[in-house]
Amino acid sequence: MPKCPKCSAHIDALNAYSMEENKQEVILGEGIYKQKPFLDYGASETIDSSCSKIDFECPECNQILFTNDGDSQDERVINFLKEK
Repeated sequence: MPKCPKCSAHIDALNAYSMEENKQEVILGEGIYKQKPFLDYGASETIDSSCSKIDFECPECNQILFTNDGDSQDERVINFLKEK
């Protein structure tokens, strides 16, 4: 099991945070009890191939261990998680 180089915790997974475009339908919602109208957002749909950045973080200390330009199959991350 790999160890985090920042906090030395034994980890078997990383948290991945990605920046990508999402599509949502937006409608005008009606306020209840005479409140002002608001924008009501529908379900979010990720746009394929729009990922521009991924940060991989330690789940224990939340420090970023790897960053890339949207490569979801980053060999560095694969090799790190394969460590015994």
